[in-house]
Amino acid sequence: MAPPIDKTKVSLALEGFNIPPRPELLLALQNELDSSEPDVKRISRLISVDIAISGFVLKVVNSPIYALTRQIDNVQQACLILGAKRIVQLVRSILLRYNISDNKPDAFINAIWDSSAKLAAACMAICQHLHLDFADEAYSVGMFNNAGMALIYCKHKNYPSIIEQAYTQEQIDISALEESHLKTSHELLSFMIADSWGLSHDVCNVLAYHHSCQTLFNTGGFHEKQILSVLKLAEHVLQLHKWLGNTDADFEWKIYSEQVLDILELEVFHLIDIGEYLFQCGIENQYHVEKH
Repeated sequence: MAPPIDKTKVSLALEGFNIPPRPELLLALQNELDSSEPDVKRISRLISVDIAISGFVLKVVNSPIYALTRQIDNVQQACLILGAKRIVQLVRSILLRYNISDNKPDAFINAIWDSSAKLAAACMAICQHLHLDFADEAYSVGMFNNAGMALIYCKHKNYPSIIEQAYTQEQIDISALEESHLKTSHELLSFMIADSWGLSHDVCNVLAYHHSCQTLFNTGGFHEKQILSVLKLAEHVLQLHKWLGNTDADFEWKIYSEQVLDILELEVFHLIDIGEYLFQCGIENQYHVEKH
């Protein structure tokens, strides 16, 4: 199991930051899920009250990644076909964006959330392709892993230049460089948000070490290592370093690729198959090869 987070380090990292509490809608949905007989109709009604949220849910479930055989027209249908737990997960992802950011137009904030949405979808698709049974957890890790970036940016407007510098360092991990400049890291802040919002213990652990990967690879449980490996593979396939770091260098993949592939029981040539599957799910990636 991954080592516990140093509470002193967390306290220092949180100075000047407010972790948004879990929204009331999520609390109500979780209470219903935790009841002895969850009521799908009540869950659907709670979600459908907000037209924007229910519209986004329907847009996602009708996307190629779910490969449904028919169009879903309402939230109750979505809950019945995909399961209420998965729909609540989608709602959590939507609420994350609107509770962390102020929703003012901003290129860097848009890059964080757009890349997170694509990363979450890619994590889920990779799990589907590899027949791994933790697609929902992988999706949550993809959505939450950079949530801390949005918190930092709200306080430090020079943060984009710091994160670009971090992605170009081969000898120091991204979180360590953030801490040297800011006395905090998006890794720790993302962990705190996920923990506050009630995500699973394993998901929170992966978020706590998603750039300090070797710590988790050395001491984490196998399930944590699998989730982290799916995240690192998804980041590599989508070239996240270009999205957020504005660099062609993919140093994390260079350092951790051998361990990632070993944990997922993959060879390098399998990446082409994964890239093709992601493309079929509507996810552009560097391993999709156009056939002429």
